[in-house]
Order: sequence, then structure tokens, then C-alpha cells
Amino acid sequence: MPKLRASQGGAYERRGSIFLRVTVAAGKRHSEAMPWVSAEQWGAHGSGEPCPCAACERARHVQELVNRLREVGQIEFVEKLVESAAAADAPKMAELARAVDGIVAGKIVKARPAATALTFRTFAERWTDGELHRDYPDHVREKRSGDKDVCRLEKHVYPVIGDDDLANPNALDRALEVMRKLPEDLSPASRRHVAQLMTRVYSLAVYPCRLLAASPLPRGFLPKLRKKRAKAALYPDEDAKILAARSVPLVNRMLYGFLAREGMRSSEALRMTWSDLDLERGAVKLDKNKTDDPRAWALDAGTAEALRRWKQIRGASDDELVFGDVENRGHLADVFRAHLPLADVTRPELFEDSDVRHPVRLHDLRATFVTVALASGRSESWVTARTGHRSSTQIATYRRTAETFAELGASWFAPMATAIPELSARDGDPRTEETPSFPRKHPQNPDRAMENGDAAAFAAASLNQRPGTSTSRPKMPRRGANVGERTALGSTVERRAGSSPAPCTSDNLDADPSPIAATSAAANAAANTAAPNPRAAAITSMYENAAALAAAGDLAGARVLHEAIGRMLGSDVGGAPVVELATRRERK
Repeated sequence: MPKLRASQGGAYERRGSIFLRVTVAAGKRHSEAMPWVSAEQWGAHGSGEPCPCAACERARHVQELVNRLREVGQIEFVEKLVESAAAADAPKMAELARAVDGIVAGKIVKARPAATALTFRTFAERWTDGELHRDYPDHVREKRSGDKDVCRLEKHVYPVIGDDDLANPNALDRALEVMRKLPEDLSPASRRHVAQLMTRVYSLAVYPCRLLAASPLPRGFLPKLRKKRAKAALYPDEDAKILAARSVPLVNRMLYGFLAREGMRSSEALRMTWSDLDLERGAVKLDKNKTDDPRAWALDAGTAEALRRWKQIRGASDDELVFGDVENRGHLADVFRAHLPLADVTRPELFEDSDVRHPVRLHDLRATFVTVALASGRSESWVTARTGHRSSTQIATYRRTAETFAELGASWFAPMATAIPELSARDGDPRTEETPSFPRKHPQNPDRAMENGDAAAFAAASLNQRPGTSTSRPKMPRRGANVGERTALGSTVERRAGSSPAPCTSDNLDADPSPIAATSAAANAAANTAAPNPRAAAITSMYENAAALAAAGDLAGARVLHEAIGRMLGSDVGGAPVVELATRRERK
């Protein structure tokens, strides 16, 4: 470093105040007031060379210290030194001189400024209030579970480390202290939630806020969850009891019935407005949700009708919340458990809280939806379109319970519009007739009917449409065909019944199999025109078996029987054996 020009420093008076002036850099001088200089001391100014007054002596001393710092390149200490030395007394000046000796010798380095003056609580509130999302929208998602997280922070975290500096060097020890002070009866999942909140706050301080160089909480800080406890699901008859219980507030029953039939998360349903529903068509859209994956689907017919009547009763506008009157939202699990006994739902396992079983919660209505849907023959894609699950692994956790429900004969829920007395009692409404449990859309399509779990519609579709064909009418003789050609082709009845081109007798099946549409009794009446008809009896028996298989969810077996029914009716199923048709479907 080039040798510095000798600087002496000096003092001057301005408006009754005495200032020292020292050179702190090339062409730059710094002045600071010296309030301790008296008039008598300043009276000796300029009486000699060098000036013997106390002010000039202090200026020369400070200039020497500054020059030493400049020689070793520690200029970041200079301004602070001048500011402190201008007002210092003799002991303080001696302390400053020792500090400069240590800096020059390399024993003292400038302390790094604190990463932030923010406390843990102040920074965490910037996150929960949405400020960080507004400042860094590409890196910080909008906080949708803010109420629950604020509750956990207020109850468990802030009392311990809320006032700690965010850059506290003992942050890890303090975080462990938070975990030690958690209540002993707090569930492992809740303990992990608390740890996740602290981890997230420190991670945001690292990036994108760049207030910390690294998070003080290491990997492995999050507690590991123990083996999952068994969870309960409601049976459809228990759901019907709850919806019928007038002792439970109507808005809560609407919420419970909606969650069990549509599979939404409770947080999604509580944020839903009437504008999210298309009640004219019976559809719902969910643009904002936990996974940021917008989805929409057709509502259960009974649920759509119940919502229409509910909206009419309340006179609600489109911008209102559908379940806005639900109270005590922060403790809905406790409220739900309290409502069950009021509806005479007292199954012990719903209330058991042990190491192996979890008491029922409001969120378990979502599990109830998945379980009952699978037990009723709904497909996995149908379920995930409503729940938003992203993997088959998540759905597989419900299959064992669903098989149990199916073996016990549990069917789909009662229509919500008729299960709630306040809604079903509206006699003047032309829509008060019982709504089918499953909307019978596309009844002519056997696969669609089976997918919807409607065995009757499946049977009707099976008899009216050949596999792999459209619903167009059978091929008829051309307009110009002569009588011989028309006789050779035969009538629609003859071709369908598999008979020769001759008039049907009472031993043959009815010309139009469409009466075999809704029930086995109708099928029996259509197929059994004469009592001693083994073929008709066999068809009726196979239909009943196909309907039972469809209700149990065995769609493959039901399709095999429907193809066999088609063969016995004499219809053309494509010329391939039944087994090969089933095999081809499996490959697809």
C-alpha cells in the first residue's frame, strides 16, 4: 500500500461549537463535534505550533489512530472511530487506542452485521399474513391453511421463541426447547406439524428472503411418525341417521352430507361459494384447492337437488359461502363427534382414541366417500376426479375397508334431498320425487352403466346394444327387395330370437326385449311368455346373477353373463368366444 500523506488533524469553532476534523480518505475529511471542550480550553487555541489546546490535541490523536487503520486497509472502522473519539473521555480514548492496536495486529475483525433485526414472530407473521407471497409470488405459495398454522404458532411456538432474534446462534437449542414443552398428550402428527412450521419459517428466511446463510434446523429435525392408526368411516345407514336428526343444526347436516357424497376436503367445502356450483346442470368446479389442480365434476343427483332447495330456503346470492353459517370452524372434529350421539350413532370404534385407532374426525367423511364409492363399484378414476388424489397408492389404502363394506352389503348413500327432513317435506315442489342414487346417464352404453354401478341400466343396455356396436337399429331389407329376400332376412323379432324366418310362437321370446330394462320382474315378464320355458327361466336367472355381480363390483363377471344372455337371445356378439372378449378387454 502506498505511504499515506502525513495528516495532522485539526479543530475549529462554528456557531459556538467546537469540532475536530480528520482526514479519513484521499481528498475526504470528516468532522465531529466535541461537546466536552470548554471555552477556557478553546481559549488556548492558536497560541503555539503545534496548537497546545485540548481540542487540537484530541484531533491529532484521533488522526494518528485513523492513519494506522488506513495503513492496514481497515477503513471500515474509521468513521465509527472518529464518531466515538470526538465525544470520548480519557478512559474511553484509552480503550479506543487498545482496540486500534488489536485491529492492526489482526486480533480483532469487524463483526458481521446481524442478518436481520426481525424476531422470529415478526418474520413468521409476514408469512402467515401473506406478505411474503405478495413479495415473492414465484417462490412462496399463498397460505391457505393460515388459521390453523397461526393457532399452532400462537399456542406452542411464540411463547418460547417468538421474541428471539431470527439470527439467534442458539436457534437449534431453542427449537428443541419448543418440542420439549409440547403437551404430552399431543398426537405425533400434531408434533410434526409444529416442527414443520419452524422448519418452514427458517427455510423462507434463507430463500427467497436471504436473511440467513443457512437454516439452523438440520435434516432429521422433523419427528418421524409412528405407525398409522386405524381410522373410522361411516356406514350409509349412519349417514342417513345424521341427516335425519333435527337436533343437529341444518347447516352442519348439509355439510356432512355434501362431504360424504362428493369427497371434497372440508377446507375446500367451507371456502366454496354458490358461484362455484352450476345447479341447473348439477355440476361443481373447484379452481382453488390444496394441490393447485383445478377440477370439476357432476354432482350426485340427490346432492344437486338438495343444494337447489337449500339455496332457495336461504335466498342466497352467488357470492355467498355455501356453508358460511357453520360455527366453530377451528374445532369441527369435536363438533362432528358431539353431533353423532344426537343422531343415535354410537358405534364404539367411532369414538375410540387409542394407540391403534383414531377417533372419527370431519376429515373422515372424505374417507367415507372413497370407501363407499369403491364398495359400490365406482372406478378409481371416478373417485380421483372428485377427491383430487394423484396416485393409485393413496386410493389403495381404502380398498380393504371398501371390500369389507361390499361384503356387508353397504350401498350408496340415500339421496340427500330426501334424507334431510327439512328439504324432503317441500310437497309443492315437482322435484320432490325420490332421486336415483346414481344418475343414469347414457343408459344405452353397458360400460357406462356398469361404471356408474347401475345394474338395471347395465342389463337394459346389454339387451338393447350388442358389445362393440352402436345403438342404431338392426339392418333391415333394402327398399327394393322382393318378398323372397324379405322372407330370407326375416323380421327383427326373428333375427333377435334366433329363430327361422317364420312367425314367432308362444315358445319364442318376446319381439322387443326392451322390457328387460329396470328390474328382474320386468325381465321375467318379457322373457317368460309361457310358463314352461327353460330358456326364459335361464335368462332371468343369469340376469339376476349379472345384477348381483355388478352390485358387488365384479364388472368383468357381469359382462361375461351379459354376453351369454346375448347368445341365448340369438344376437350376434361378434363371432368371438366370450372368454376371448373378456381377455381382450383386460388387455385394453
